[in-house]
Amino acid sequence: MKNLTSIELDNSTLGRRKWLPISIRFSHKDDQLVFIVEDTETYIDDVKFKHKMKPRVFFGKKGSVIDVPEFALRKLHLIGADKSFLFEFNEKSGNEVHESNGRKMGHVDNPHWLISESFHWKLRHDMSLPGMAVVNYDANHERMVIASKDSVLFYDYNLSTLTGRKSKNKLSVPLRLGMSFWDMENRLFYVYELNDVANGAPTIMALDINNLRWSKISDKQLAQQKHHHNGFFNSKNQSYLVFGGFGNQRFSNDFLKYNIASNEWGKVEMKGDIISPRYFSGATSVSDDELIIYGGIGNRSGDQTLGKTYFYDCYSVNTSTNTVKKMWEIPKLKDNLVSSRSMVLTKDSSSFFTLCYPEYISNSLLQLYQFSIEDGTHELLGDSIPIFSERIETNANLYYNSNTNELYCSVQEILPDSTSNIKLYSISAPPLSKSELYHETHWRFRSFFPYLVSILISFLCASLIFFVRKQRNEVRKNLNEQRERVQFSSDRKKHNLNLKNAICLFGGFKIIDRKGVDISYMFSPKIKQLFMLILWNSIRGDGGVSSEVIYASVWPDRPEQKAKNSKGVTINQIRKILVDIDGIELSFHKNRFHLDINENLYCDLLAFDKELEEFRLNEGDRNEYIIRILDIISNGPFLESFEFDFLDKFKEEVENVILDIFLQQIDEVYASKNYALVIKIAKVIFYVDSLNEKAFKYELVSLLKLDMVEVAKKSYNKFLLKYNHDYNEDYPHTFNDMSKM
Repeated sequence: MKNLTSIELDNSTLGRRKWLPISIRFSHKDDQLVFIVEDTETYIDDVKFKHKMKPRVFFGKKGSVIDVPEFALRKLHLIGADKSFLFEFNEKSGNEVHESNGRKMGHVDNPHWLISESFHWKLRHDMSLPGMAVVNYDANHERMVIASKDSVLFYDYNLSTLTGRKSKNKLSVPLRLGMSFWDMENRLFYVYELNDVANGAPTIMALDINNLRWSKISDKQLAQQKHHHNGFFNSKNQSYLVFGGFGNQRFSNDFLKYNIASNEWGKVEMKGDIISPRYFSGATSVSDDELIIYGGIGNRSGDQTLGKTYFYDCYSVNTSTNTVKKMWEIPKLKDNLVSSRSMVLTKDSSSFFTLCYPEYISNSLLQLYQFSIEDGTHELLGDSIPIFSERIETNANLYYNSNTNELYCSVQEILPDSTSNIKLYSISAPPLSKSELYHETHWRFRSFFPYLVSILISFLCASLIFFVRKQRNEVRKNLNEQRERVQFSSDRKKHNLNLKNAICLFGGFKIIDRKGVDISYMFSPKIKQLFMLILWNSIRGDGGVSSEVIYASVWPDRPEQKAKNSKGVTINQIRKILVDIDGIELSFHKNRFHLDINENLYCDLLAFDKELEEFRLNEGDRNEYIIRILDIISNGPFLESFEFDFLDKFKEEVENVILDIFLQQIDEVYASKNYALVIKIAKVIFYVDSLNEKAFKYELVSLLKLDMVEVAKKSYNKFLLKYNHDYNEDYPHTFNDMSKM
């Protein structure tokens, strides 16, 4: 086998579901081969063709060449002087490949026919977050955006990667329903709540997606909550239109418009047909001025106590003339079904896709339907998606990527403990019905001059045959190395050795002077309290702490004058201690006490913040950042044995960040088979939550993967004792139960 040429490609031409046209021209006369990729031609001369050729075409493995990367083949056209053969690969099953006129002319081993991707929903990502999050699709960048109070996550569908960044400031809108919309032209991501917000608190904020800074837009709210309402953003007049919803035992059919420029809400009076009050409707835009609203639950009166009706009707809403026209109403579907909030219009605008499910059943299934806008004729497409709808805040939404011809589904399940479970799915468009997928293709066979082109397509990511013995040895070697790295030392303070000019807060409270001497003993309880209050507000606060806050936090029971005297004495003691440490100085500026810190001082909390920021900004392999963060915090819990009431919120803030990062990252690290790192992550999670079952399971399974059975059993027994002590009951899962992943 000979390599004739290689061609460099721009990364922008490659990627998931990006088709790359490739042509090869053979010139016997000139002994030349022309290789064309997109518009780039490469000429290969002096090929030395034989006078006659009997081509055999292979894709994937051939003979001993079996290590082949994954790829997809959509169409193949073979053209000769007087004959041509076209293969469109429309097969749905089996191993045979047919030419376009029906003749069987090839064979495929281990086929993965792309048509199946138009029926089966693929789970792209699954994650859990504490509390409500905001989920919406960024069509400009083909990614899902997931926003929380202080960070923004991005799931890139083309790269199948999840990255995160800390926002410049906090999202202050209290997340009740997690509603949002995009202003794509100005790259603004709006998050809003219509009701149940404290007076003066923001109800609408916008995130500049370029710099991740939130801006307050409004603090106005509506008098009634509107669960499962529909919303439409009009970029031309910078307004947002809300329809329907449920709250205070009332269904709504109001159209309410928010004008961003004037910061005013107003009711839009509609003419024409009347839409009954409802919620759980589906909606999509046909144009800037025309909307389609489908289905929902409600009744004509709007009073929930009078019962509810499942609607299967469709309305066209013109927002320029403020008119409503009923398009159709069809009989009840198989079950009582509601619609996802967002729907997707087909390319020809003749119909729409929506996800339907029985919301009254906790463990239910989402099903994709296609409805004709003209008359309501409909078809069930694709397989189902599971959804747990115990809480009313649970929602499902549908989106479309025109570049890759895919439908995306986001499912956000709010669990009984208020955890937000987010799942992202995709399916190729146009989606197929079950009958289309499994209907047998009847090829027409006719006699041709015997000419066989054998096509072999392999979609195997890695060969199970290639260098099996070598791979086994490499796996064994890797596990041995990981086993050696797993440490169970009781001395968690090893990272503080040989430090000078340092403040260490993970694993307790430790101060080291310029000579490397531990001077923590010089900090009495009150000195320690005041020092920590100033340090925290210097690093994470608003530039220091005022005297009033000091009195209320450190000496809350003393009269102001006595508290003032105690503060003065304690401040002087802190200044005397800090004389022996380089890189830190206590200053008083703008009526605030502040600790000025430079690069000569090491503070593990500052190091933790820096590495965390790098972790969130990095979009590639993040294991190196995880390892560095673990090295910083593996000394022990933040401010361990540091019991002061006003510091609880500081500890909670750091612990929540640790849980958010590592409970998410442990899945990816385990999937990469880095079991030693999984065990380190689990131990850090235990610092925050000693009975975290997810971390416990990952630790146990990773120990068994490393053949450390006895250590795993000791870990299991230790967990059992802790569980029994804290809950006064036996742990319900056996060792064998927890050993299965």
